[in-house]
This record gives sequence, structure tokens and C-alpha cells, in this order.
Amino acid sequence: MGRRAVSTAGAVIMAIALVLAGLAVAAYNETAFKDQATREAQVQADILAASVTAALAFDDESAAQEYLNALRANPGVEAAGLYGATGALLAGYRRTEGQVLPVRQLPPAPPVRTRAAYAEGHIIVVAPVTQEGVRLGSVYLRTAAEPLAGRALRYAAIGLLGVMASLVVAVLSRFNAGQRRANRALGEANEALRQQIEQREKAEEALRQSQKMEAMGQLTGGVAHDFNNLLMVASSGLDLLDRTLDPARREVLKAAIRQSLDRGAGLTRQLLAF
Repeated sequence: MGRRAVSTAGAVIMAIALVLAGLAVAAYNETAFKDQATREAQVQADILAASVTAALAFDDESAAQEYLNALRANPGVEAAGLYGATGALLAGYRRTEGQVLPVRQLPPAPPVRTRAAYAEGHIIVVAPVTQEGVRLGSVYLRTAAEPLAGRALRYAAIGLLGVMASLVVAVLSRFNAGQRRANRALGEANEALRQQIEQREKAEEALRQSQKMEAMGQLTGGVAHDFNNLLMVASSGLDLLDRTLDPARREVLKAAIRQSLDRGAGLTRQLLAF
């Protein structure tokens, strides 16, 4: 009788230890998930900031909006805004319940750069837009983190394994005859769960890559638009230069053409760096 009581107490202690270990793993995974999500949001904001320098330099609202519209392919981006050096909103959008609201629904941009912050199921990040050390404005992004319910389902497997293991340990303390059968069933369930998790992770990764490629394609179109604007400025300047003999007017046109070419060279350097 005493030996059985000791065995039962040991089984209970082992069960509690397994449950605590599962909770610790879930807490670690939650922290790792938040860190990864904030890093991805920061990188996305930095990429957008590096791509819209020409739009801010030319104060081109149409091109700026095209860059931000490219983000709509990613349903996780709830809001995006592009602000000038004075803090004035140049372009943006906000998504609410599947609808895109006007840019006036966006909050004012913070005056300085902040690191990506995870708060209340959202990730907010502001990245500066600079060109040759000069701040041209800032990019604001707000992305939706995975809901708590979704993460709870993802971590439910850990809790389920802990409960199952606790029950198995308690049963093993009294029914040693069923040890091999219970362990075999648990191993099969664990393997099936692992395969399901792997399949889900592969599907999620494929979806993320598809969304990123679609967004990159639209960003490329925006860059082509900027280059076309620069070429049009240079071409128009050359035509006007051929038609005028006024020295002052010719100098103004030359300066405009030279400025357009310098901006095109700057955009090329940014693309190479990117």
C-alpha cells in the first residue's frame, strides 16, 4: 500500500513537471513569434523607405500611392502612410474589415524613427526616408499580428501533449501492463501531429513568399514609373533647349536636365544598394 502511494505521488509530480515544461515552451515560442513578427515588419518598412525616396524627392503623390498600393497584396498590412519632411501626409491607406479607408484616417507620423513595437495584436513601425544623409520624410506601417486565438490553437498541441503525457504517466503508475501499448499510441499521435505542423508551416511559408513576390513586382512597376518621369523631364528639357536662344533660359533648362540626371543616378545607386 505504501509503495503504491509513493508511485502515485511520483506520477503526479512528473505530470505537473510535464505541464509546466509545456507552458514554458509555449511562453518561449510566443516570445520568439513576437520578435520574428516585429523584425519582419521593420524590414518591410525599411524596404519601402528605400523605394520611395524618388517619390518624396519629386513630391509625386501618384507614384507614392502606387508604392503603398503594392502593399495591399499583403492582407496583413492594415495601414500604410508616407509623410514628407514636414510631417504632412503624402499618400496612404488603411484597411478595416476588408475595406480601404481614405488616407485621412491615418494617424500623424511620429517625428523620429522608432523601432517596431508589438502592442494589442498590432505591429507599428516608422522608418525614415533619407537621401544622401538628408531626411525626406518617413514611412508608417501597421501590420496585424497573428490573433491570440490563432496562436492559442498553434500552441494547443503542446498543451495537449502535456495533458496526454500526464494521463499516461498516471496510468503507468498503476497499470504497468499497458505501458508499451500506451507509449506506442502516444508516439504515433506525436508523429502525426508533427507531420501536420510541418505541412502547415510549408503552406504558410509558400503563401508568404507568394505575397512578397507580388509586392516586389508592383514595387518594380513603381520604380519604372519614376525612371520614366526622369527621362521625360530630360527629354522635354532637351527639346526646349533646342528651341530657345536665350542664354538665361538655356542655363535654367540645363540645370533642370542636370538635376533630373542626378536624381536618376541617385535612384540607380539606391536600387543597387537594395
